[in-house]
Amino acid sequence: MVRIIAGEAKGNVLRVPKNTNKVRPTSDRVKEALFSSLADHIIGAKVLDLFSGTGNLGLEALSRGAKECFFIEKNNICLKYLEWNIDKLGFQDRCTVCKGDFFKLINRIKLSDINLFFADPPYDETNRLFSENTNILNILLNSAIVAQFAYFVLEHRKNFKVPYEITEQFGCKTKNYGSTSITIFKLAGDKI
Repeated sequence: MVRIIAGEAKGNVLRVPKNTNKVRPTSDRVKEALFSSLADHIIGAKVLDLFSGTGNLGLEALSRGAKECFFIEKNNICLKYLEWNIDKLGFQDRCTVCKGDFFKLINRIKLSDINLFFADPPYDETNRLFSENTNILNILLNSAIVAQFAYFVLEHRKNFKVPYEITEQFGCKTKNYGSTSITIFKLAGDKI
């Protein structure tokens, strides 16, 4: 069961497709630890939820006081569940859903001053985020959508290693939760 664990929508169960390998919702344990570490950065934040699936992380952020959330997802099944979850929680006026691949959309969507980025890609696509031509952190910084204080949160397999040059450039911290890890990168502003 996937649910909102805190804030104004606490306890609401999110719908997720049962028969697709496209969805791997963040567990309550990992989500609680993640949001505890981000506590001071959620209220009033503008959030971009990449690879949003059915909206688990972005909707949790809205429930905890984020101002608005932009969701990017390319899977049609996930998009239907995402829109249903947004409607159920009554967050329509605080959400924008974009269909497609982030790397193709980034120069076409109008975003500004994002404080918090969530990326929970399919594990087999994690390496793509940091390849030489598609270093997602540099793409975000070069697109001028990053706010004065901004963090990028990546959920990945425990054995995934962020390339050394990325950790040196941005600074990050990683925490492990069983077979899942969360790495938080500082894009702008103070340490997290």
